[in-house]
Amino acid sequence: MRQLFIIFIALFSQMVFAATNHALVVGVSEYPNLEPSLSLNGPKYDALRVQSMLLQQGVAENNIELLADGVEGSILPTKQNIIDAIFAIEKDLSEGDFVYLHFSGHGSQQPVKDLQDSNDAIDGLDEIFLPRDVASWSKERGEVPNSITDDEINILTTRLRNKGANVWVVFDSCHSGTMTRSITGQNVRSRNVSLDQLKGSGSTEKQRITKVGNDFNLSPVTLTTNAGALISFGAAQSNEEAPEMDLSFGESKSPQGLFTYTLTSLISQNPNLSYRQLAQSVLSTYNGFPWYRTTPLFEGKELDTPIFHRSGEVHIRYPMKKAKGQYFIQAGQINGFEKGAVVEVFADVSAQEPLAVMEITKSELATSEAVLRTGDVNKKRVFAQLQSPAYPPAITFKWQENPNEAWQSALSNHLKKNDFLNRTIEWVEEDKSADVSIYVADDRVYFFTLANIELPCELESTKEKACQASNPESQESYLSLPIAESTPSDILNNGLIRLVRAHNLKRLSAQLTGKSSILSEVYLNEEPVELDNVVVAGDGDELQMSFVNQTRKPVDLTVMFIDSGLGITQVFPEPGYSGRLFAGEFAEFEGVVSSEETTGEEQFIVIAVPASREAPTVSLAHLQQEPLESSTFEKRVETKTRAIGSPEDLFAQALGDLPQQRAFKKREKSSDKAAISVIRLQTR
Repeated sequence: MRQLFIIFIALFSQMVFAATNHALVVGVSEYPNLEPSLSLNGPKYDALRVQSMLLQQGVAENNIELLADGVEGSILPTKQNIIDAIFAIEKDLSEGDFVYLHFSGHGSQQPVKDLQDSNDAIDGLDEIFLPRDVASWSKERGEVPNSITDDEINILTTRLRNKGANVWVVFDSCHSGTMTRSITGQNVRSRNVSLDQLKGSGSTEKQRITKVGNDFNLSPVTLTTNAGALISFGAAQSNEEAPEMDLSFGESKSPQGLFTYTLTSLISQNPNLSYRQLAQSVLSTYNGFPWYRTTPLFEGKELDTPIFHRSGEVHIRYPMKKAKGQYFIQAGQINGFEKGAVVEVFADVSAQEPLAVMEITKSELATSEAVLRTGDVNKKRVFAQLQSPAYPPAITFKWQENPNEAWQSALSNHLKKNDFLNRTIEWVEEDKSADVSIYVADDRVYFFTLANIELPCELESTKEKACQASNPESQESYLSLPIAESTPSDILNNGLIRLVRAHNLKRLSAQLTGKSSILSEVYLNEEPVELDNVVVAGDGDELQMSFVNQTRKPVDLTVMFIDSGLGITQVFPEPGYSGRLFAGEFAEFEGVVSSEETTGEEQFIVIAVPASREAPTVSLAHLQQEPLESSTFEKRVETKTRAIGSPEDLFAQALGDLPQQRAFKKREKSSDKAAISVIRLQTR
């Protein structure tokens, strides 16, 4: 077997990175301090399987630390040994290195000690992973001794990231599963120990408790600006199982975690995947198994990066299926799949050659339909990749007053070179109406978003021509960019692209606004606000928003904020994290309005997309952009996510342990199509 690994390493030598790779693999099968029935069989086999996969992927053997009981020569997976191993990795890290952390074993929960200073205040529970030396509940200490909490995992991964390393964390554990049987009749065991079981398991006086409280030297740490990326894969969503069952291991079968087994198999079969493509492959495998009791969770801001953070580009592909002679793609207008777009079809997420070429004939917010143009599709489930996008109706632009030749020349040359702008912009003469007019002053370039707007009085000194005064309360906002040392071409590129993207998102929200599966509620200074009206807020006002999934199916929720400077910010979920809400689940965020002698109208765009078992959670973070400067806008809504989505909940989500927050009131049945709703905010 060792010779086989050496051959694999030689075959994959071209994939070995300039950066150093480090790995910690934890497999906890035995719990000597707990009831014997709570021990597992699969984690030790998970650990060996992961070790084999890492060796195949070119990770040096001496950079893989294996902590697994039941494995000859391995260090025992106690809490102290786990933390020491991560500290040892941290000590050897250099900027740009990569760290892989894999945890297989039981997950559970324990009450939070200090709700006032906790990110778990909603449910009052800490999510925990159980090392080998975990003890049963200690009433005196108010904790499960030797467990690893979500806060501790956050500290440990932050320390690694602060060294400039990219970190991939995989948890094959859960919280709330039960013993069950699979559809094949084989025994299936869930990797869960309930708090009640921990409270009734043995006596703390007889247990080997090595450390207590903060003796592990895990002081809170803040993420630095140059920190590496964090990718998290978890075996289950909230209230789902992370099962282990008899699966192939070499020529025989052994109990293994289904998630670990599937993940390692897919990586070994095709290492040239992005994290998102790997996630899609896992979900497709589960769907074909079929295993319907679990939907794994995949999060991170860099899911479209190649796994192990290898260099190179990976294309984004979306699931497509054939039904009754028609082809349906799980991507729509929000993904660029407009009517008339051309897509290539692939057998799987990593295939090199397309099976066919199709054209989009019908497009909605998050789904589309296509017809075959060339080739053949002989599989029911394939993947579509955008080859040539179709563009929405062009936005009209004009000069407010013709600038000097340098600016006109820059515009002409820039539009010829920029295919995106050339397709999305129509330039009209000065005497025609336009969506946007541009005025070049001495030190700034202004973008007016109303047709035929008069020059604002602030610009009177830049021209001999006087401008007309207007009522300040009725004055519309206007956007600008400083000229400074920037070239006309750079300024136009910066302004035009941002205007087009913001305009198209607003266009979608206007066209597709309809009955949503999400119930939105807004409170201004704790008073409910009617959403049919503009929410008028002033400096210091507190704004709270809550969202409830009122359907029976999961929904991926995204809330985008378009400010009056046409900046686009994703306020929920935190970019890279899951916004999936199950039936009756809710999420909320809050912030404070801040304005300094400014006014302006902004929008919260609430986008609800029905969740698919075949695809990871919908991510729209690519729509974000910095605002242009606005004469009427200097405020931001600072959000505090208090449900799914905050970085502090990462460990809980990976374990599948976030509690379900159920709505208190039934709502009428809503459409299962994706929908956009708009909440308008006017700052006084």
